Amino acid sequence: MPSNINLKTIKKIDKYVNTTDNSPFFLIICRFLSYYVTPLFLRLNISSNATTYLNFLLSIAMMSFFIQSTFLFYNIAITSLLCMYVLDCVDGSISRIKKTSTFYGRFLDSLFGIIDKSFLMFGLSIFCNLALNNEILFYFGIISTCVSPFGHFVFDKYSALARWQNLNSRNKIKPYIWKTKYKRIILFVKDSQYFSIIFSPFFLNTNYIEIILYYFFISHTLLNIYMIIFHIRESSIRMNIFASDRNH
Repeated sequence: MPSNINLKTIKKIDKYVNTTDNSPFFLIICRFLSYYVTPLFLRLNISSNATTYLNFLLSIAMMSFFIQSTFLFYNIAITSLLCMYVLDCVDGSISRIKKTSTFYGRFLDSLFGIIDKSFLMFGLSIFCNLALNNEILFYFGIISTCVSPFGHFVFDKYSALARWQNLNSRNKIKPYIWKTKYKRIILFVKDSQYFSIIFSPFFLNTNYIEIILYYFFISHTLLNIYMIIFHIRESSIRMNIFASDRNH
């Protein structure tokens, strides 16, 4: 690690990455925790892409822990999940500090982020079926697992086409349209999802665990459905302009 890179420098470099205005509060906490992990990765000379791959392997382990369907492994899985959220911030810090940020790295981070979320949903679904013996909750989890990737894909496709349109048209639009409408509500729902699942181990021996998981699955599914419908509607309004063949 370069001698001039310390905790203060890392915080300064990441100062404008996640703000309270555009990020869930939970992820801001994770970024704060990542400041104390990043120096270790820098000393070990672990690249940002290698950190992303490590995070992906950790997500596989997390899903496996959930599938074990015991309360002990559930706690280990949630701990792994928290580590994943922190490492997701670490890889970005490494790329900015080393100035090695690439579109390939962003592609990997986005792709594995979608897969990791699906692994989380699927692992929780199996836990609900085997450990909690709740088939209804299991099916809610499977539905959430299936819907989750579509929400990400529609969001990413809209953002990519918005940038493309902005390059080839005077009709400029914002790639991240969700930040202009109901942003506070969306951030609140996301925060409630993050905190509910992270603190869920404290309720494993109570009836509240099923309520928490019902909320987690249902709110996640409804939020993704809303985002899909919202982006389709906005695209019909903002992208309904001529696209010449030379731009295809």
